[in-house]
Amino acid sequence: KELLMKIAQIITLASLGGAQTVLQELSNELSRKGHNVTVISQPEGELWNLLDPSISKITCRYFKRHISLINDIKAILFLRKKDMI
Repeated sequence: KELLMKIAQIITLASLGGAQTVLQELSNELSRKGHNVTVISQPEGELWNLLDPSISKITCRYFKRHISLINDIKAILFLRKKDMI
């Protein structure tokens, strides 16, 4: 019997690119296999429309393209509240 897992996939930007496409394909396949998948990313982007409806989606407004110590700390605190780290 296959061991089912809870998996969180985190990506900064939800606009489509190579990394987002890989995350989308991997998340959808893991979900189809029965794993409990959660994707966390910024609120805006085409990625959300391509994820299987069974995938939990969490948006974090603190995820930005450019490095920002303040936003990075806010994102870490946000993820801790969601019990993701």
